[in-house]
Amino acid sequence: MTFKRWYQGAASGLVLFLAIVFPATLPAQRVADLVQGTRVRVVSHERMTREGFFRSATSDSITIIANGAPLALSLGETVSVARFAVVNRGRDAMRLALIGGTVGALIGAGIGAKSFKPCESKGVYDCSRVPGTKRQATIFGSVIVGVSSFITGGLVGAVRGTESWAPVSLH
Repeated sequence: MTFKRWYQGAASGLVLFLAIVFPATLPAQRVADLVQGTRVRVVSHERMTREGFFRSATSDSITIIANGAPLALSLGETVSVARFAVVNRGRDAMRLALIGGTVGALIGAGIGAKSFKPCESKGVYDCSRVPGTKRQATIFGSVIVGVSSFITGGLVGAVRGTESWAPVSLH
């Protein structure tokens, strides 16, 4: 028996063992299978979206609790039903950091270039810590504002959440 064949057999056995010991509970696939209290989103033919908590379902209607009051909706007038799946946090951190850094660098470059003025040494004041050319001022502004915008965008992306909804069959 080769190592590859042994490894495949061991991996298959492990997957089977895990499937038996930790069975997956599948989420509701039909409206009738929803658990009472599940957060749902119902879209009607008029494209009106209602969100609430699932209460009950019959063969022709679904009842949700919206704004604290029960609301019965006809399944015949319903286009789709989706159950709340998860809030994803942190998935946009790098994307928003890159967007923030790019926009910040462009704005900083504009500010640096626009605000440049040659330094005139007057007594105690030394011009060694001031950009000497317009190009240096542009780069300096771009780096300072770009880095701070990169950090800010990353922080916003890390704490901002996006909701995911899973479709549920009407029948």
